[in-house]
Amino acid sequence: MPLIRTWTNCALVVAAAITCFNWTVFPLAACEIKILRVSAEKSGNTVRLFASSDQLTEAYIEVSAQLENMRSSRPLPAWVEMKDRGPVPLVTLSQANAAQAWRYNYRYSYKYGLPGGRHDESASYLLPYPRGTQYRVLQGRGGSFSHQPGSPSANAIDFDLPEGATISAARDGVVVGIKQDSDHGGPDRKFDQCANFVLIRHADGSYADYLHLQQNGALVALGQRVKAGDPIGRSGNTGWSTRPHLHFVVYQLDAAGQRLTLPVAFKVGTARLPDLQRGVSYRHE
Repeated sequence: MPLIRTWTNCALVVAAAITCFNWTVFPLAACEIKILRVSAEKSGNTVRLFASSDQLTEAYIEVSAQLENMRSSRPLPAWVEMKDRGPVPLVTLSQANAAQAWRYNYRYSYKYGLPGGRHDESASYLLPYPRGTQYRVLQGRGGSFSHQPGSPSANAIDFDLPEGATISAARDGVVVGIKQDSDHGGPDRKFDQCANFVLIRHADGSYADYLHLQQNGALVALGQRVKAGDPIGRSGNTGWSTRPHLHFVVYQLDAAGQRLTLPVAFKVGTARLPDLQRGVSYRHE
């Protein structure tokens, strides 16, 4: 999933008025982006920035700003951890010299999840669909379409699930992100941010992202604890997608907010497979 960035510029015009110009960068597709919002609370010569979300309970937010005659409550740029829906305080900006005009220009970006995880390499993952079903791998690790080495999806697996098929949790965890309001998708990067998803945090601090769900396709709620094998969603074709399928990827964030995708082993029957091969169908026994 990509970063979403918002910029806000505000400048003092006269002593009693502030004019603000706000704009958000949206994808070209007409999908709603409201995963995480930053709001400014103004009081006199002080501005406090807060983050909140209806669809995400864990995020790593970077805040930077250009300031004129203003002080920041923390050195910028700064990373702030959001551990609930908020509002979570990010930074306070205040006028330095009361006799002079002041202005600010802030920018923020964020990643889904929190840093500090260390993946348990001994963990085995179930196939992310119900027992008794079998689906083919459309694209494996390092796939040439969108899983290229070094990309945020380098270790992802795409499963050929049809529209509406049940998606199951591959590992125990807690639901920390849900997007299910989109009905847009297509074979173009402009649809990238339109993908519906369920995001689950594991006990070791890694995250599993189940992507391209159908509209209103989540079967779980934020904060819900799930067990491996529990139904969590319905497959779809939202976002950057050429056909209905499930994009499954496990990742962790480093201290700099970089998303590191992780290779995982799947339990298939009595075997523990360190990789799944493109074009092969795997049955969940």
